[in-house]
Amino acid sequence: MIEPESGRVVRELDLGEGPNGVGLPPLVRVSSDGRIAAILRPIDSPAGPYGLPGTGPGGTSQLLVVDLQSGRPRLGPITLDLGVGGLALSPDGRTAAVADARLLPRVVLVDAESGAILQVPDTASAAESFAPSASIAFAPDGRLIVGTGAARLSIVDPST
Repeated sequence: MIEPESGRVVRELDLGEGPNGVGLPPLVRVSSDGRIAAILRPIDSPAGPYGLPGTGPGGTSQLLVVDLQSGRPRLGPITLDLGVGGLALSPDGRTAAVADARLLPRVVLVDAESGAILQVPDTASAAESFAPSASIAFAPDGRLIVGTGAARLSIVDPST
């Protein structure tokens, strides 16, 4: 963790060795109150578009949720059958949303305490079935916004 004003490192978190050593960097999201962080890192990343190992969209990932005040993990790491496509953390830090990097518009919600996984209902039409979820974010009111590569936004209420 870095203090923005000075650029000084104020805390380092030991997350253990990454599952694949080399490859894409993890995605990190922090709750709006700054107390919780979600980290999503690839487990298997094949060669990317230029043949560089570990730079392509893998098929599995690891999710870890950390309490930033204590530096201790709250959840995980847990393995997900999703490539590292997108990560969002609800404003209260209780729910992580993960979007698949592969050519499927697939998004799951993960309870940041229990690890329970809930599939988000289909957010794409049949015509968009091969457009991956390009980005995800939680609105301040807790609703999830999912954008696909087919230029479509879906707004999902995670509580329903």
